[in-house]
Amino acid sequence: MLYFQRKGIGEPLVLIHGFLGTHRIFDKIMEELSLNYDVIAVDLPGHGKSQPMEANIHNVYHYAEKIIQLLHLLGVERATWIGHSFGGYITYAAVDKYRSNVTKAVAVYSTPAEDDELSKVEHTKNIDVITQIGIKAFADSRIPRYFSMDANEEDIHFAMVLGEQASEEGAIRALEAMRDRPDQTQMLDTVDIPLQIIKGTKDPWDGKFKLSNPSSYVTVVETDTSHMGMLDDPDQFLNVLQNWLKTT
Repeated sequence: MLYFQRKGIGEPLVLIHGFLGTHRIFDKIMEELSLNYDVIAVDLPGHGKSQPMEANIHNVYHYAEKIIQLLHLLGVERATWIGHSFGGYITYAAVDKYRSNVTKAVAVYSTPAEDDELSKVEHTKNIDVITQIGIKAFADSRIPRYFSMDANEEDIHFAMVLGEQASEEGAIRALEAMRDRPDQTQMLDTVDIPLQIIKGTKDPWDGKFKLSNPSSYVTVVETDTSHMGMLDDPDQFLNVLQNWLKTT
């Protein structure tokens, strides 16, 4: 079972961190959210305190299934899914294939588009890098790139510490899942549940994408932050998120 932290009473929200994160990446916003919601923040397989997934099970739909299994054990049949980065890819997958388990969805600094060929090659190279230098050195080199030039050094250090808690196996499987994920942009043309996409004006990581004819259920908003907006400016992030939650 996935490791999780749970706090609050109300409509269930599941918080899903990104690559090389843990549930604690949401520390700055979880307390406020728990005042009005039943917040369940998970550690993805191979990250934080969760064990890696079984051999040869490493696509975004499998990650979504693991979260659904946890929610069922907790007696939660439907929840609002809020996924950051890689967690956003998993959230798109849940909306695509397991919509009956999703009340609403939020993809945070996470593109619905599949990787281009250069990005896929980079993911494969990063798998080799991890096997060569280990997860600590890899996390310490990669995570600062998620932040803008004016980022708080304490936030960067905090995120690096969380990244070092991933296992090599867990990080490699996550890279494979990101590399091989499907394009979800067309799915957003027909989605029939509320879905918010939060983009960062200083975020080079969420990809450039266009929605051809998005469903009226889809809302795209921006925060004036990097890829790590929940750390950069939690008040601004919460304002955007909570206003949407209250009005959908």
